Amino acid sequence: MSLRNRILLATTVVLGSLLATLYGLGREELQRGYREAETAQARTHLESVRQLIDYELRALDDVTIDWSAWDETWRFALAPAQEYLDVNLTDGGLDAIRVDLFALYADSARPVFAVQRPLRTRPPGSEGGPAPSQDEAGEHDGLRIPPQLRRLPPEAVQALAQLPELPALARGESEVLRASVRLGAHAYLIAVRPVLTSQRQGPAHGALVLGRRLDATLLASLSQVTHLPLRFEEPALDWPQADADIALARGEDGALVGRLRLHDPFGNTVAVLRSDRLPDLGAQAAAAEKYLSAALLVLGGGCLLLVLLLLENWVLRRIAAIDAIVDAVEQSRDTRQYRIHDAGQDELGRLGRAINRMLDTLHAAHLEIAHEAAHDPLTGLANRRRALDTLAHVIATGGGPLALLIIDLDGFKQVNDTLGHIAGDMVLRTVAIRLSAETRRTDLAARLGGDEFLVLILGDTAEEDALWLARKVIAAIARPVPHAGTQARVSASIGIALYPQHGENSEALFAAADAAMYAAKRAGRDGFRVAGHPSPAGNDESAEQTAQG
Repeated sequence: MSLRNRILLATTVVLGSLLATLYGLGREELQRGYREAETAQARTHLESVRQLIDYELRALDDVTIDWSAWDETWRFALAPAQEYLDVNLTDGGLDAIRVDLFALYADSARPVFAVQRPLRTRPPGSEGGPAPSQDEAGEHDGLRIPPQLRRLPPEAVQALAQLPELPALARGESEVLRASVRLGAHAYLIAVRPVLTSQRQGPAHGALVLGRRLDATLLASLSQVTHLPLRFEEPALDWPQADADIALARGEDGALVGRLRLHDPFGNTVAVLRSDRLPDLGAQAAAAEKYLSAALLVLGGGCLLLVLLLLENWVLRRIAAIDAIVDAVEQSRDTRQYRIHDAGQDELGRLGRAINRMLDTLHAAHLEIAHEAAHDPLTGLANRRRALDTLAHVIATGGGPLALLIIDLDGFKQVNDTLGHIAGDMVLRTVAIRLSAETRRTDLAARLGGDEFLVLILGDTAEEDALWLARKVIAAIARPVPHAGTQARVSASIGIALYPQHGENSEALFAAADAAMYAAKRAGRDGFRVAGHPSPAGNDESAEQTAQG
């Protein structure tokens, strides 16, 4: 079969299979993506409901702040008076602040006065269970309950008293509690504050609890803002996830059903809000599928046009590309940059891959030789030759201010003598790791040989950076090195020389740093000295300044 016919046949088979596969995978991926988007939007909508409920709690808390930090409430908590009830707990006043529950507890969490507004309307299905019985308006510990209010049932009073922070709030030891609770058949949003004076001073005369009933009216307001048809649902005993308050499920028709759970401070379910109409992206998914089909048809037409170009590209251009790559490598002697990009299975493809493998081998060998020539085999740091060459090159090219640190390990011979050379090698590798961790990418860390290391710092702030690094390196090297159930300990003596202050060439600079290092050793070790400085800096000073930095 000729090359032209082979191209036509292969392209037809591959193109048809590819389009069919792409359509199947794309359609499935689109459907999955839109399902995930629906779920994410539904969760966002339910999260907005929860945020609105949190907003209601904060708004209720604002009212509680005004009432709890009020001289009249403070005096009422100490000596309940009828005038306070008749003036403040009026029907219009409670309507204005949307408060349905008023409870006052003494500093011992003993109820002082607790009333609620009766449910005026109860649309069918607004909340699960029968409406609770209400006491008739009467007296409460000698006080006449206003006619628009009812005594809070004893079990509800006791339930509020069980709130975990109520005793601390009543004693003024805590500032606020905002929560949702269930009292009988009704869910409430409550805010609790300690009762203080108008200047927010104590002592606290108990805790004030104001509540807003989570009823059909509030639910309708939430539905209007979020555009979700919300309704109450009987709390399920088997909530899908105990640690999550939002649950999503698909009905038999595939539509999403969302549930939002409100819980009290003990984790018990207070109410469950349900929405049966969540965002539906089915129409968008169908439109996207049509666009996918059209795109694949256009792609198929483009591939047919591509067949006309394959004959030339399959042979002539590939040969030209191989020749160009080989010529470029020969001219530049660069075995890293140039590669033949040919994945064919014929002779040209195999030739291209063979040339690429040869170039890879040459480049790897070059990198290995270059790395071994410039790095210490034990620590992986730059070796002495590279460090001195770099220092000489920077000085020769006018690289600007620099600092040279020569680091010698104190006590290394004792580690070798007592723990062995394996431990000594471990200490050297650990020191190299810590040295690399403390230096920057612009610094050069090297091992000079034995237990001597070097750091080269460039830049206008080289002197300041060198002093800072010396302190950090001393602290890092002083940390013990675990080995075979024991610990090896060494310290560092560091000499610092600055260019051009302490030498105008690499030899002079290296000698100045070496002399400063030996001066640091003579001064007691575990410290550093700057060349020409009259006194060394010890480990205590370096540790202190490092901590301050």
